[in-house]
Amino acid sequence: MGIRILSTNAEKPFSLWLPGILIWLMLLFCMLILIIPVFLILIGLLIWNLIPGQRKNARAYTRIFFSIPGLLCALRGLTVDVESPDTIVKIYF
Repeated sequence: MGIRILSTNAEKPFSLWLPGILIWLMLLFCMLILIIPVFLILIGLLIWNLIPGQRKNARAYTRIFFSIPGLLCALRGLTVDVESPDTIVKIYF
């Protein structure tokens, strides 16, 4: 996992590489900030599941919410290349 940005301009060469470990540390910091809202969402989904007549809708949203980590794991190994006239960006998942 990582991000690499390269400049194709011969006069002003520029290169930036952000390794995966730094990205994971930033994501970990963000998760620490978001842990309380995620916990509140989980409690809200549980309460919504207990309301009579709302079980089908609540289960659908609960499944979507819990499938997000699986989606991020499925992206592992994906490489995205974005090329413009002056910059090349490569994103490695």
